[in-house]
Amino acid sequence: MFTSPRFKRLTALLWGDRWWIEGRTEPVPFGDLPRAAEVLLAQFEGDEKPAQLRLIFQPASLAAVSVACPKTNRETLRQALSEQFPTLDDARLAWGHEPIFGVNAPFATVLYHETQAGLFLPLVADLYAGGIAVESAWPLATALNFVPEDWPDSGAMIVVAAAENQTLVYRHTADGRREVETASGADASACALRGLRAALARTDTAVYLVGCEMAGERLAAQLPTPDVPRVRLVPWSRLAGAIAPLAVTHPAQLLPTESRWSARRALRVAAGLAATAAIGLLADTARVGWEQRAAVAADFRTASTLRGELAARRDDARELAALRTAVEAGEPASAVFAPWLRAMAAKLPSEVALTRVTATRTRVAVFGGLTGTLTEGAWRDWTAAVTVAGTTWRFPDRPPLPTGAFQLTATARR
Repeated sequence: MFTSPRFKRLTALLWGDRWWIEGRTEPVPFGDLPRAAEVLLAQFEGDEKPAQLRLIFQPASLAAVSVACPKTNRETLRQALSEQFPTLDDARLAWGHEPIFGVNAPFATVLYHETQAGLFLPLVADLYAGGIAVESAWPLATALNFVPEDWPDSGAMIVVAAAENQTLVYRHTADGRREVETASGADASACALRGLRAALARTDTAVYLVGCEMAGERLAAQLPTPDVPRVRLVPWSRLAGAIAPLAVTHPAQLLPTESRWSARRALRVAAGLAATAAIGLLADTARVGWEQRAAVAADFRTASTLRGELAARRDDARELAALRTAVEAGEPASAVFAPWLRAMAAKLPSEVALTRVTATRTRVAVFGGLTGTLTEGAWRDWTAAVTVAGTTWRFPDRPPLPTGAFQLTATARR
């Protein structure tokens, strides 16, 4: 019987249309990705539900490609690659990359990006609403990269992950190239065997096989007997230990961090979703608050405030549930929120960092702080522009110029 004391951090693998949960051996199918959170939440009873989740995220909609690139920061990399990969400019889609390697330009990385929205919404938002905060999300290939405990002297290795009708091959060559290959359905087994046989034909390559269910043993049985001892067969649960040491600032991390998730971009996401789906806006508002809370705590909050975070998250979850009920009842939430959020994002001064937005049907609270010296004129222009644009939601007249952390409350005026 699997047990998980409340507040425990748990690792789960989402691969294709199934979950693998740390501490269990059998997969849990969920069908379409929008149902993944619902199915995972249903696996826990009472105190079994973990408070935090490390997620290994490998749906069919997550692409991986080896690409030449400049050796630079994330934002510059996005700009350099966005013409080739337009999805990098879509704030609804998650993306990350392996550390950039190379001695001379051009350098190289493995780029991971969603081809359709699924991680932020609905998965992370729905899990958060259900009481589980996703603390990190990693591509399966990134986790496989950390499966070997001892790298060969040559630097060449291959790690093949295999499940029923699913294969992912991660290669690291002796000259530092990294490649990811995926296959599903009838091609999965052939892809795995092809990768294993090619690696076994070389004497300088370490070979690892991560097996979900009995897929690993079935593949090993199809290899020539003399080659089998070179294949290190490990269970999928090894992935939980492999990603545990990874810092959330690792570039392959698919969830936003403080350095990459600006308030301006967060509001653009919220506004875009509000225009098309009210329920998406409300879930995204909760998600923005969760994502920013931990990142800005060191600057704007004391340790005692952090101890109150759990209670705040529970309040947010209850508020989100109430807002969803209102939307289902037919209240026009998207028409109310979208223009106001768009105006807020468009006019926000560069010296202002918004850290959290919470909303009810009668009140919106905006939390933030300063990243530089803010002028009275820039502050007035922003608050006035938002008040004019939002015919329903309005800040107080002439709110005082902040000198540090601040909170503004916009109320509904009819």
